[in-house]
Amino acid sequence: RRGIHTPKLPDQHHHPPRPTHPHQTAKGQNDWHVIRDKVASGHADSLSESDTNYLAACTKGANSKQLREAPAPAGANTATIFAKQRAFSLKTSYMTAIARKLLNRKSETVRLPIPQEQNLDEYVAAKFIPYTGKSSRDIASELQVSAAPTAKNYNSSLAFAMLGASKSSISKIEQFSKANISQFKSVTIYPDGLPREHMSFKAITDDQWEEWANPQTTWEQSFVRDFFETSKFLIMVSKSPIPYQSGHDKAKDIFKGAFLWNMPEDDIEQYVKPVWETMHTLLVAHTPLNYGIRGKNLIPGSSFNSVFHLRPHASKGKDNGSAKDRSILPNGEVITKQCFWLDRRYIARIIASNL
Repeated sequence: RRGIHTPKLPDQHHHPPRPTHPHQTAKGQNDWHVIRDKVASGHADSLSESDTNYLAACTKGANSKQLREAPAPAGANTATIFAKQRAFSLKTSYMTAIARKLLNRKSETVRLPIPQEQNLDEYVAAKFIPYTGKSSRDIASELQVSAAPTAKNYNSSLAFAMLGASKSSISKIEQFSKANISQFKSVTIYPDGLPREHMSFKAITDDQWEEWANPQTTWEQSFVRDFFETSKFLIMVSKSPIPYQSGHDKAKDIFKGAFLWNMPEDDIEQYVKPVWETMHTLLVAHTPLNYGIRGKNLIPGSSFNSVFHLRPHASKGKDNGSAKDRSILPNGEVITKQCFWLDRRYIARIIASNL
């Protein structure tokens, strides 16, 4: 779950100068500058492993209470702030790719043709800009995308064609795989300024429920925190010219842009952690969750904090779903499979701040 660690981040405020020529900036150097700039600007307390692509600032120490002094932001009434103790590490996803190469394991990934003078984030931004404002139909025609607008992979096919990738799966792009950019999300914004649905993720597995119910598991060790702390998302945004209606024609949507995003550390602590803590307390105590019972369901829903919640993953409910749509909790309770969801209003705010 973690990459290779290096010594703890130093306290010195003096750093070597940034390379002036783009060819001098390698992958690790660019990530180092992202981390360094965040610390130097007084925001060490909001560092996240997913801020960078290959070299990460991972948490170091037994728990989040082990803090270190760091520079305070400009204008603060103190010279220093306290932030989680961190160390440089090479991401697990990056080391996995290196290990596969050293072991001569065949890779099914393809490489994006990124020029030497660009980093991954710059390349992604540059590739999408020329298509901003065009309809999905026109983009598909220009790039010879064969997927039909009714196909589930229509938007992903468009996105990866714009990137210059020969495959339309995020896991098949070498640079994305190394950087743990593991989530592709296509969002359609309607005239009311909101997407129609919340954003969902994979169903919670039985092993993850067991971990969640383990009294020895801490927030810092949880799979929930690990996912949002280390994962990065490629978010594609389109805008529908008309309100949602059944049979929505994706070909008429207007491409608004795409960007790489990771959940800020502050949001993880403020919105994700309370949901994990609530469920951890219930599961450890073997408290019946009363799933599906109106007014008694204890699973944190969409009104819990208006950002992060749990909802069913299966399309069918507990009473008429198949066995594969159900989970058996450690307390023996049978519920419909659940997954994490990000509220659509939160998604709209993310998009507004990035496009």
